[in-house]
Amino acid sequence: MVQFHDSFSSESCIGDENCWKLRNPMLRSKEQLLASLSCYGIEAKLEIPQHRLEAMFVCSQRGMLVYDTCNAAELSKFCATRGILFRSPHNPAHKKDRFIRALEAKDEEDGIGSGFTDLPPELRMRVYEWYKASLPSSIEDYNVVPPIAQVCREALPVFFREKMLIFCNENDTSIGEKGKLIVRTKYLQNAPESLLKCTKRLNIYSQIGDLGNGYARWKIDLNGRSRDQRAMFEDIGTYYRFRVSNSEMETLAHKVEERLRDLADEITGRDEPVFKRKDAAAILKALRLGE
Repeated sequence: MVQFHDSFSSESCIGDENCWKLRNPMLRSKEQLLASLSCYGIEAKLEIPQHRLEAMFVCSQRGMLVYDTCNAAELSKFCATRGILFRSPHNPAHKKDRFIRALEAKDEEDGIGSGFTDLPPELRMRVYEWYKASLPSSIEDYNVVPPIAQVCREALPVFFREKMLIFCNENDTSIGEKGKLIVRTKYLQNAPESLLKCTKRLNIYSQIGDLGNGYARWKIDLNGRSRDQRAMFEDIGTYYRFRVSNSEMETLAHKVEERLRDLADEITGRDEPVFKRKDAAAILKALRLGE
């Protein structure tokens, strides 16, 4: 499912629904579309019709292969691999157009494949490359990786453990009021439901209480076999607050660790052991040691 919006504001970057949030191609001229496609490494020509440039721009944003960049032989091979059979027209230009329409329709019909390992190689590579990128964010280094329809369930554990959840302290003014809100609510409150359900590992970065200018890091792993493996304190940065030693900070970090283990136990004990939006509030509470 796709939804278009006019700009990548912090409020519209990712919504609660299970869909892509894409920049609207119909608000762009041909020249703007060509420039946008160039940013994705696609060099298109001005003589390409407007509607095709718009379709190419949408495909690029979704991380899908832009079939217009392939030759007829490649497209024919893709069709054969995916079981798309039809009588090819004699005109080479019509043949390529028909290949493209058939492959794009198949992508939509399959949800880009019901299983990641079942995808044809050219789409697997595109999905992998797209997963290594992030949606734009108004704050550097606080991007959230987008979902890839049904394949996200298989692509997530196969390729990486993403740094998915970053909270900043309420008293931290280094990134401003608007920045604080975005960072503190970034993942669990904004990610599509389909992505929440397939997320098993969550990294958490935060200051501890009101102490220090650095960040500590914890991990929640719902696949952990024991309580100690399901949530753990990983490391601590350098702290500069006067009269606060690293040993004191580590003591506080381990207290947070125990609270996160309680939360992980609760999650894994559910009928459906997956993250829910309400867990964001529980994690915030775990980080507030005074409560």
